Amino acid sequence: MGFPEHSPGSIQNDYGIQKLEGPGRRSSMASKNGNHHNSVGQASSTVIQNNARSIPQNSRYLPRNLEPLLSFPIEEENQNNGHDRDSVDRSFRNMHQENAADDDMEDEYGLSNEDGKNTRLLRDSGGNLRYIGESSPLSLLFECRNIFYKTLGHTKFTDDPRRMSIVDQPGKLLSGIAIQLPTREECDILVSVFEENINHTFYVFNSNYLRHEIVDYIYKSPNRAPHNKLALLHLVLALGSLFADICPDYSIKELDYNDSAAYFESGSTLIRNSEDTGGLWVSEAYFLIYFYYQSTCKRSTSWLMLNMAIKNAQALGLHRRFINESFKDMRYVNHRRRLWQSLYICDRISSILLGRPLSIGDYDWDDVGSSAPQGPLRNNDDFRALCQMEMAKIAKINGKIVENFYGEGKINTNRAGKLAIELKKWSINLRSEIQIDRLLTWDETLSKDMYYALLLTHLSQLYGIVLLSRPFFMYSSFQKKQATEKVELTLTNFRNACIKASILTIKLIDYFLAKCPMRMESFTTINCCFNSALILGLQIMHEKVNEAQGKNTEYNLVLLMDTLDKARNTLSNYGPMSATSARFSDIIGNMQSSLKGKFSIPADNGAAQMQARIHATPTAATSMGFNDIGEKHLNGINTPAFNVAPGLDNLLDFQQFFLPPESTSPSNTETSDKQDMLDSFMYNLGNSDILFDNRI
Repeated sequence: MGFPEHSPGSIQNDYGIQKLEGPGRRSSMASKNGNHHNSVGQASSTVIQNNARSIPQNSRYLPRNLEPLLSFPIEEENQNNGHDRDSVDRSFRNMHQENAADDDMEDEYGLSNEDGKNTRLLRDSGGNLRYIGESSPLSLLFECRNIFYKTLGHTKFTDDPRRMSIVDQPGKLLSGIAIQLPTREECDILVSVFEENINHTFYVFNSNYLRHEIVDYIYKSPNRAPHNKLALLHLVLALGSLFADICPDYSIKELDYNDSAAYFESGSTLIRNSEDTGGLWVSEAYFLIYFYYQSTCKRSTSWLMLNMAIKNAQALGLHRRFINESFKDMRYVNHRRRLWQSLYICDRISSILLGRPLSIGDYDWDDVGSSAPQGPLRNNDDFRALCQMEMAKIAKINGKIVENFYGEGKINTNRAGKLAIELKKWSINLRSEIQIDRLLTWDETLSKDMYYALLLTHLSQLYGIVLLSRPFFMYSSFQKKQATEKVELTLTNFRNACIKASILTIKLIDYFLAKCPMRMESFTTINCCFNSALILGLQIMHEKVNEAQGKNTEYNLVLLMDTLDKARNTLSNYGPMSATSARFSDIIGNMQSSLKGKFSIPADNGAAQMQARIHATPTAATSMGFNDIGEKHLNGINTPAFNVAPGLDNLLDFQQFFLPPESTSPSNTETSDKQDMLDSFMYNLGNSDILFDNRI
């Protein structure tokens, strides 16, 4: 039976079925916190004292060299280190003052593109200006071009004629007529493709509800089906046919169905012809439109559609526990909760990857985790629900990282330490069924419809690690003045965490693509891959510059370039589906060409294998045996250049053992937020880049 249902003791309203409450029942909708921003200054500074005892039993293992959090420093400066802080503060402040004149270029008409001087505005295919914020991979791309130009001069990478445009098209809902549905056989196939690419990762519908209450219901009597259900089905078919058309592995070319644009226009027409009641189906419809626009490279429009879905859901109270619990049908309650959770996850993913403001405030969601399965996982849907809940948790942490660092353009090491602790605790608290080691093993318990949900869960954390450590990476690698030894060590540890997370991101995606070539939805995958590739390109240049100055190299250049090749190939493989991915592949190719044109990259490992200056941290060490594909895609990592212990160490170390033993005291994480504040050193706070000569 579909939801909502009408039953005794309930009333029918626009929200569905709501239980009658007594006069003494009060709503808990009022916010307890009027602050819209996440403050880590008041976050718990509790540190897990004994990492080894926190490891779940029967865990599997991964090389320590790919453990970014193993390098993550949580050690905070205390009052006795004031001289060190003053020294690095002066270094940052002087650099800021040298470029302060560039910060006052905004005229009375607001921001403009400034012929490329403004690193936050690009033009889409329609000539419209699009804002790109600092958390986006495109912002990192601008910084990469600045650094490459400053170091290498004019190259194909720095002088790309398309560098001031973005692969983004304005969205447009065309008027039309509702088209005929495909045959039931064709419909079932397209719905399956939709579920594999969208619904099994980003929950939109309960699968049984979609199959029985929408598909079966409509096909029993298409002429009598309500417009809202027809609209939802046409949008589902639009997504299914979009992915099916491009992937030959689906083997449905012989079927006679309409193209995705026809289904999409038909669904849009049905929405306009439906009565605007503001029901839950409206959020579902705009959520589907969001995925369609996102998958057709209309990124800004997709973000707008997501916000429409969110605002309608907020109007229905999906984010409030009291409202959700007032409905009698628990299937409907669970659907509301999981749909809102998906909207929250996608808000964090899209907003962060586009560098746009977050649409949902954490203070406004008091029903977190209510839809998570308890006890043993009974089926694949329970597994996906568990992954989704953990995605929401890591999305919340990533939102804190963006709001605390990427808005001000300043780095507070105390805040960074607290956020690193949150990343660590998230990993420790994961259930064994969804630990990262499951990504590197393949058996009958992990089917393909479960794999991407698990991958996205861990890619989200890896992107968070890169977000948190990227400012340290940029300053430590390309600073103008040397910091004191103690501060330099902290910066270097964060930098190494950034590099390791980038390497692991690319290798996991490469492994996934070999296992699941049929998945076509790729927005998060290609952005994470591209972001990581840019980090590695910068590191290769940094290594070669150091080598030219007679300094030891830290990382295996052959491995870094090989990983960069994997990233470019991954982006190229997704190119037929995504013009964005094809463009990213070209950019990485230009970056590689620039590096190879200016530097000699060694052809064997021996010349580049140097001991890293990464602090070794004790870990549990037991070997695991990867299957053939896992070994193939993780080859080259057991090298002295990564300071690897013998064999393959505990996989959980990668996410959990990033606290040095001497820095686990709570007193080290409770220093004032006013301490360890670094002046602005990377971000463009006005119209121009304050560090790299305004070159895009």
